Amino acid sequence: MKKIYNYHPDTKEYLGESVPRKDPKDLESYLIPAYAAEEPPPLAISGKARLYINGSWKYTEDNRGKPAWKTDGSGEFSVITEFGAIAAGWTLKQFVPFSTWNGSAWVLNRLLVIANKSLEVGVVREAKIAAGITYQFPDGQGTIQTRSLIDVRNIQTNVTTALIFKGAGEIRPVMVFRDQENVLHQMTPDQMLQMAVYIANFGQAIYNRSWELKDAVEGMTTEQIVAFDVEANW
Repeated sequence: MKKIYNYHPDTKEYLGESVPRKDPKDLESYLIPAYAAEEPPPLAISGKARLYINGSWKYTEDNRGKPAWKTDGSGEFSVITEFGAIAAGWTLKQFVPFSTWNGSAWVLNRLLVIANKSLEVGVVREAKIAAGITYQFPDGQGTIQTRSLIDVRNIQTNVTTALIFKGAGEIRPVMVFRDQENVLHQMTPDQMLQMAVYIANFGQAIYNRSWELKDAVEGMTTEQIVAFDVEANW
């Protein structure tokens, strides 16, 4: 049985085979429609498309439907929609964060890895500061809010006021501090200053730990830095 091999009118890609009609004027001949070839295409190969170009079948690279990543390290990717080799500046190899492209593979960039881990340390540090400070007030335990700059300014204002009262010789619990639980605590100027020292030491301890972790990261291998869990090692 006579067969013909159809291809796409625009892309020239092989579509499949069909049976042509016989020529009614010459039953020994067949009517070959447009965009069909009598020559069979070559065997299918993974990653290749079969195109009928200039009277013959040719293989061409086919990565349609696959994601390709820019090799500039931005992480930008695009799904390939056309035949042909990968364009310059792109690769089929999946982007690895904090890596640079060496022409054939993604290689972890130590400086980028360290910078990212340092940022992570900073994020955890700020979260711990913003979580508040458990404190034993003269009349019971409460939480000192340190969520924002407003909270910090409130503490600074109380310190300034306490110093003024202390300078005036005031020793009575004339100051009031509202904790995170919305409980009011009566405090003397000295007690307010003691609380301020506790807050400062608490914050300094968190910063000290963040510096220790950043120094520790510097001494690790690149792979160890990537795997290092800041929160778990705090």
